[in-house]
Amino acid sequence: MDIINRILPNSDIPPIDAIFNSMRLMDTAVLLGQVFPEEIIDWVNYNPGEGPSLASITERNATLVEEKKGIYTVENIGSAHVEDWFTDALFAQQHLTGPNPCTLELANNNWVSQFRREAEKQIKKAVLQLIDEARGKPNPELYIRDYSYFSAKGKDTAHTDSSNKVRFAVASVCLFHLELTTGRLHPFAIIIDYKDKIEDSVVIFNQRLRESDDNIDQAKDWPWRYAKTCAQVSDWTRHEVTVHLVNTHFIEEAVIVAANRSFEAHQPVYKLLSPHWIKTLSLNAAARATLVPDVVTKLSGMTTAQLILFMQDAYSTFDLQENYIPTDLERRGFPVAGINDPKFRNCGYARNMHVLWQILQTFVGDYLDATGFTSDLAVAKDP
Repeated sequence: MDIINRILPNSDIPPIDAIFNSMRLMDTAVLLGQVFPEEIIDWVNYNPGEGPSLASITERNATLVEEKKGIYTVENIGSAHVEDWFTDALFAQQHLTGPNPCTLELANNNWVSQFRREAEKQIKKAVLQLIDEARGKPNPELYIRDYSYFSAKGKDTAHTDSSNKVRFAVASVCLFHLELTTGRLHPFAIIIDYKDKIEDSVVIFNQRLRESDDNIDQAKDWPWRYAKTCAQVSDWTRHEVTVHLVNTHFIEEAVIVAANRSFEAHQPVYKLLSPHWIKTLSLNAAARATLVPDVVTKLSGMTTAQLILFMQDAYSTFDLQENYIPTDLERRGFPVAGINDPKFRNCGYARNMHVLWQILQTFVGDYLDATGFTSDLAVAKDP
């Protein structure tokens, strides 16, 4: 409960069993007991980040998988038999259909101009040509993962944790090219840690400027591999702390509490939604008590206080209308009218969510019609 007091310092917190079914909390405790190790040492799961280099981390991962320790009982994307896990192709694929496919968006003119200025500064003529070609087409081809706002949320460049180890957080920005005919996404520029402007930041351009380039040994291109690692670190923070923890669990918690305060148990909307809430609140309680303070804060490059500010900002700026699936897809450059065009053939998340949303909308609409909510007026009249 301590983390709740820090997030909501003046809140009047009711007893746990007044918020949700205590039996569900017990069920969740059993479940989590099978997931979390009995003792969390250093920053969890046998120090997978042990070692001074990316190569040593790769070797450590292979050792853990071979020993089948902790969560390493099954193969993962970095296992020894996956020899190309570090390539541009798999990096890009993770940003289309991987753990966080819902924050890739069109690069606006401001970002494109900034990257173009940097390419001029570094005398990258081929990069300038690619940017100008992409800019000149009516169908946008430049997409971005923008984590630059991390710097404005109280992020230090480094801090020393309780184990006296220096931890780093980065506000990276990654620029991609989405090829119109093949639908292949390719990363070609990354800002390691965005400062107030791109001129004050370190920018790495991919030597493989186009997806078809095969003249570079990707395994040995360490500056670019490091840049992609920084981008993945930023993406982990945005996905786990914002998209997953806040936008999914904590926003849903507000809906659950409001629904329980507002609806009778027999109310049709309540009956439709309540089966989805069986363990959400107890899982959230476990997240506050264990997952966030004992795991997430140990993994993150931010301090605990910074993470809490990060969560507060994500929670207070959440907009339900912006996250409405058709609106979200359109806003990010995945127009539903053209979602089956060749350009989006590899955008599994966008294409699946578009279809799934239509199915859910039809189902919910039919359910509401059948229970008497046939118009906006009927909804307004419901006490």
